[in-house]
Amino acid sequence: MKILVVEDGQQAAGSLARTLCRAAPGSEYLCAPTAADALRLALDAAFLDLEMPGMGGLAVARTLQKLQPRCNLIVATAHPEYALEALQMFVSGFLLKPAGEADVRAVLANLRYPPA
Repeated sequence: MKILVVEDGQQAAGSLARTLCRAAPGSEYLCAPTAADALRLALDAAFLDLEMPGMGGLAVARTLQKLQPRCNLIVATAHPEYALEALQMFVSGFLLKPAGEADVRAVLANLRYPPA
């Protein structure tokens, strides 16, 4: 599986990437610090931070849904107030940061579009 982490904070991106490596060994991981970087990549799943400079995570999610309709979008944020809006977009998962390994495993085990 090819998984993208969209996170403008290096420490948060590194922490989530390490958790993903433990939760889904054998997957390919990419990190994008900006929305523009994220939109250039083809992938199976994207973990999206919501509070980013420029284009925020929900705007990235909407654009990815148009460009790659079978991409599993997982919101990873410290802002629970976005849960309803994210769920109304039918994302594959919603995680509060810092996300633990068990939570990441559960999200990956229940993706809307399981990788082939």
